[in-house]
Parts: sequence; C-alpha cells; structure tokens
Amino acid sequence: MFHYNSLPRAEVARFETPYTENLVEVCLDDLSVNPTGDPTWSPVHCVMPGRYREFADRIRNLTIFEDDVWIVTFPKAGTTWTQEMVWLIDHDLDYEMTSKVILKERSIYLE
Repeated sequence: MFHYNSLPRAEVARFETPYTENLVEVCLDDLSVNPTGDPTWSPVHCVMPGRYREFADRIRNLTIFEDDVWIVTFPKAGTTWTQEMVWLIDHDLDYEMTSKVILKERSIYLE
C-alpha cells in the first residue's frame, strides 16, 4: 500500500526542527486510488518521522466501530478540551472517573 523513501540531507534541512529524527517520505503505491473523482488529482507524498514505520500497520489496521466518535481539529484549537467534553458527555458526566484515569487512556490520540 505504501513505500518509504529516505530523504536527501538537503530535503531534511527544509523540515528540520530541534525534534527532527530521521525522516522518511511516505509514498502511495496504488496510484489508481482517487478519492476525489477528479481525473487531474495525484497523491501528494508526505514526510513522517522514521519511527512512523513501526506504527504504520497498526494505524492502517485500527479497528473502527460503528459508535466511534472522531475528533478532528486544527492544532491549538481546543483539541484537549473537546476530547474531555466528548468523553464526559459519552460517560454521563462522570467527573470522578476523569480525575482517576488520564485523558490519554480515555481517548485514543492519532496525530
């Protein structure tokens, strides 16, 4: 489904941050997949930390249930607050449990 390319050092420099580790380019193998229906569409490869390869299959094969709730937000737009509110609503405002179990154990986070 995907393959990975190492990035040349010059390319890595474009994305470098204090937390940069070895970066890889994630490329789609099957280019016939066209979710937009637009004949001019072509996939854009993305750059991920090299450790992504350790988790890629688990992410792609994540079991999704009919009653799952997806929280999709922009960075710094209240994601944590939204996760807390959704969890509380789904658990009949059980504030006691929120103080006993940390959010990352109550809400899967995939970035």
